[in-house]
Amino acid sequence: MGSGGGPMSGHPGAGGGMMGGQPVNESLQISVPNSAVGAIIGAGGTNIKQIMRESGAFVNVSMQLFAICVVTNQ
Repeated sequence: MGSGGGPMSGHPGAGGGMMGGQPVNESLQISVPNSAVGAIIGAGGTNIKQIMRESGAFVNVSMQLFAICVVTNQ
């Protein structure tokens, strides 16, 4: 994440699309309670796979003191 952004901030140019004819890559970092991670991932990863398939984004869940989900458009 860039400086000055909170946990729900994206990179400049948030909203997706094209910039100067080039696709814009952006990430969104979301803090999620550990108790909610299972619901996001789903049994056998079904929910997270569906989120990625339908949105075209890559979703990464990193477990630390709390879970951090990073969603990146592709």
